[in-house]
Amino acid sequence: LSACHRSEEGEHVQLRVFNPDPTPATMRVSLRGRVQSASRVDFLERPMEDLPVQDGAASVIVNGHGIATVVLAD
Repeated sequence: LSACHRSEEGEHVQLRVFNPDPTPATMRVSLRGRVQSASRVDFLERPMEDLPVQDGAASVIVNGHGIATVVLAD
């Protein structure tokens, strides 16, 4: 985890993660409450893709040596 803060609109939590390994890794994240929806966004917080949410947690695949920014809604 390299960053965690409220989105500019203040309605969502934004996380930025870095995968230091050369192989892709799946990150699973949740909040105190259950995650209702999640999306991968670019550095300007523009949506790129919806992410799967299961059992109140979202999953995102982070490429090897990659960075992913995720917006979570509870």
